Amino acid sequence: MSLVLYGNGVVDARGSVGGTVLSRGRGGATQRAKTSPTQWQSDRRQQSKAILSTVSGIWQSTLTQAQRAAWNSFALVTPSTNVFGQTTYLTGHQWFCKCSINLLIAGLPVNTGAPASATVPGPITLALTVTHTGVDAVSLAYTDAGAPAVNYLAIYACQPISPGISYVNSLFRQIKIVLDAGSPVGIAADYIARFPGFVYSVGRKVFVLLAYMDGATGIMSPALIANAVIT
Repeated sequence: MSLVLYGNGVVDARGSVGGTVLSRGRGGATQRAKTSPTQWQSDRRQQSKAILSTVSGIWQSTLTQAQRAAWNSFALVTPSTNVFGQTTYLTGHQWFCKCSINLLIAGLPVNTGAPASATVPGPITLALTVTHTGVDAVSLAYTDAGAPAVNYLAIYACQPISPGISYVNSLFRQIKIVLDAGSPVGIAADYIARFPGFVYSVGRKVFVLLAYMDGATGIMSPALIANAVIT
């Protein structure tokens, strides 16, 4: 499915139509042939499918009609933003799955009650240090203001890439969601586990994305992105 923005003709489009993928990069709008890469059934992929199946099952069989109605009411007054920067609205089921998946990944129980608000303050500053040796070879330093009372760090990163690459949104992979024990936080072991077999290369660049997750609701804050060249 693609999203198309109409103006005097078509102004922008994202997604896929037939065998064509519509996107946008630093040089503007692009089209490319759609490919179907081999779907490796990795442990991580199987775990993701299992978690989604679990939370969908909870929505259907555990939540009461009143609880589902509360999630639907929450969804009606909680806007999201699509790829065009326009305001859209998820369904109550989508919000429940989104929040519950975050909680389960962090090792927390699912919250069946709808949140009172989707506002979670995010990190104020973020700095990344990456070296090719050392115990804390990948380290994040951050500051916050008004973080959730039960605050978790949702950390995403890309593998080391060419220093000339700046657009990495599609390259981010989840590293972990962990209880906030204070800045700085070392993620070298988790980073290497996420990108196994990749040899650090001095001079290449790493991007990291950090958001806060409210441990009571599973809602994510706005995120910050930092990058650093491996030394």
